[in-house]
Amino acid sequence: MLESEFVGRRAELVLLDNLWQSSRATLLILYGRRRVGKTRLLTHWLRLHSDRGLYWVAEPTSSHEQLRAFSQAVYNYSTPDAPAPQEYTYANWEQAFREVAKLAQNQRFTLLIDEVTYLMAVNPNFIGILQKAWDQWLSKSNLMLVLSGSQMGMMQKQILAYDAPLYGRTTAHVNLPPMPFWTTKVFFPDYSDDELWSIFSGIGEKAGYRPDEEAEAAVRAWFAAVPRDKGFGNGRLARNLFEDAVARQAGRVVAIEEPTDDDLTTLTAADSAKPGEGPRHSNTA
Repeated sequence: MLESEFVGRRAELVLLDNLWQSSRATLLILYGRRRVGKTRLLTHWLRLHSDRGLYWVAEPTSSHEQLRAFSQAVYNYSTPDAPAPQEYTYANWEQAFREVAKLAQNQRFTLLIDEVTYLMAVNPNFIGILQKAWDQWLSKSNLMLVLSGSQMGMMQKQILAYDAPLYGRTTAHVNLPPMPFWTTKVFFPDYSDDELWSIFSGIGEKAGYRPDEEAEAAVRAWFAAVPRDKGFGNGRLARNLFEDAVARQAGRVVAIEEPTDDDLTTLTAADSAKPGEGPRHSNTA
């Protein structure tokens, strides 16, 4: 499946670039609610620096399985021509982090650990182990380390808090916000007024509604009055206006004592928002 275009996050990409270009070891904490785009941000950035970086995502498995999976990822990165045996694992996390430090001994190397809270959940000592490894080996190497997680409370309490083991060792931390609304323009392309009318009338036909000529003129006038800015011209705009028209029509028809089938299925100019007026009723935002 083709991956969609990467949009936005310029400030975060600049931060990652600056951390990568640093001459010292750096530690970034990235957190935010699920499905906000943390993984996409990290994997997109790493694709631009794929020659010296490893992305690894923890799974909600046992501590032993997590260590084994991480061990094999590090081993396979360092020896790509000889993959690790299925049961290969370092003896403990301390040894695993020492191997990471070796990878960053003579040249810049980035390690991106995603869903770090899965590690913390099954091994309460994980952050403490990482803190000792950071102090003894990792901070003395040429490593860029990123820890990313979605469980906000755990990230704040066990990593960012004043009494957390890694406090004072992080170079930066980012609470990744949702994408701003204007970025949806990329995913919902701009349409002309005629195309928006076709979408509006097509939705109506499928739903069993027929705009009359005056309604068509009113809808076209509404589309023409919408400013051509970052939020203009996608199919959702037409759907919002249609849902609003149906709601207005329902309010109008209820006052008719004995409505006919035409009354129930025809949209008139009175059912359309006026130019410059936003839809009052819609199920999509």
